[in-house]
Amino acid sequence: MKKLLAILLIVIIFTGCNTADESTATLQEPLSDPNLAATEPKLSEQTISRSYAPRDFDSEEDLFAAIALEPDKPEFIGLTEIYRPRVIPEGYKLSCITVVDAVAVEYVYSNNQGESIMFIWDRYVPAPATIESRDRWLDGGETRHKKTKKNGVEYLFLIYEDEGFFVAWVEDGKSFWADTTDINITEQELLDFCKYEAVKVP
Repeated sequence: MKKLLAILLIVIIFTGCNTADESTATLQEPLSDPNLAATEPKLSEQTISRSYAPRDFDSEEDLFAAIALEPDKPEFIGLTEIYRPRVIPEGYKLSCITVVDAVAVEYVYSNNQGESIMFIWDRYVPAPATIESRDRWLDGGETRHKKTKKNGVEYLFLIYEDEGFFVAWVEDGKSFWADTTDINITEQELLDFCKYEAVKVP
């Protein structure tokens, strides 16, 4: 359910178009950026496949092999590097890497208790659009939320009672999401998981 929510959020943002350190802040009105319309994604409309059919890979080696074999596939065009979490919570191991067309790359980890945690790099949506859309989406309610700022990066936490957490943030002009069903994970562990590193595609 959580994974479906994450993919749905990406689709909503794709089709639909900071605060005191370490603190909870009230939400502002949806951001209005006059330059937003001029912010174009790097991939052309012709490149994007509209099926959003995911492709799963067991490892980075499998993903890189597929890219080498099919470099002209829409989901692989322009994919010269990918981003993954630098710190994995204790007890978790990689389950799969999912490429959702030309829209997102997801690293999914699981533990022996059946919990999962997912790191999502949103490739297509420009960062300003992500900031605006995530604030708009909160108008729907049904969750508790807060904004936390660490090392100059603002993280938006959505807190699902007895279901887990969802985090959205923009860093270095890139859009990211994290999602977990683990209700016992700490905020610091989740923030550590949100720190990313780049991996060059061979």
